[in-house]
Amino acid sequence: MDQRSRAAPGCPRRPPPPPPDWVLEHSGKDKTPMYVHAGPCNTRLRTRQVITAQEARRLITDGVRACVLCRPGTELGIIG
Repeated sequence: MDQRSRAAPGCPRRPPPPPPDWVLEHSGKDKTPMYVHAGPCNTRLRTRQVITAQEARRLITDGVRACVLCRPGTELGIIG
């Protein structure tokens, strides 16, 4: 039996932290930027780095691909 199952009855659990707003997925070896994601994207990211909206805009306009599932460029007002 683990610690969580021994918690006192009625003791509330802390909710998980909210996902970051923007995430950069990069290659593990040389950290080459691969995709920009909106934070709550449902894809499994190999390696990730939390970034700001300003960094996300700059990366997308500099040629880093925007995820086709979560479409961060649309949310950032870059891609229609």
